[in-house]
Amino acid sequence: MRNFFVAVAVVATLMGCGDPKIDGTDKQSFEKSVRKIAESLPQEKRGQFMSDLGVANLLAMEGLSTGHSSAEINAQVLKKLDGKSADEIQQIANAERTRKQAVHDQLEKNDADYRGRCVTTKPGTQAVTSSPDAPPIVPGQVFKVVGANFTNTLTIEEPGGKAYTYPIDGLVLSNETTCGFQQ
Repeated sequence: MRNFFVAVAVVATLMGCGDPKIDGTDKQSFEKSVRKIAESLPQEKRGQFMSDLGVANLLAMEGLSTGHSSAEINAQVLKKLDGKSADEIQQIANAERTRKQAVHDQLEKNDADYRGRCVTTKPGTQAVTSSPDAPPIVPGQVFKVVGANFTNTLTIEEPGGKAYTYPIDGLVLSNETTCGFQQ
């Protein structure tokens, strides 16, 4: 029986060891645990932890619609960050930074690939956009691409200088850059 109590005491002691973790029970517990984590870190890593925590906070809010109250949003953030250590927060933040950099790089690539090229529609189709004032592009019309983004849309400019955004589907790009009109 004595060995049992010794084993339980050892396990209980070990469970209390390790890196401090975020307590997402409530806002006060969260703030107290964040201070405890920051204080456990070397001085030079505290600023990075707070920066990482900011990224993780924003990521935890993702997917919440604007219809949620701030109390509901805070509860969701606390729940998602509960039990995380400084290392886990850093991993979450680094993964998000890597994802955002990849999105940014793809956007720049799309923009570089399409900007300045001419575009028209596939034969027998017309390109439409959700912009209420944007006219459909019909076969034979040619426009210059002035921008591209990650959501598979192109911003094109009419000869008069107005620009509209259209989905890439249904558009045909050419390597021409004069587009049949002067820019």
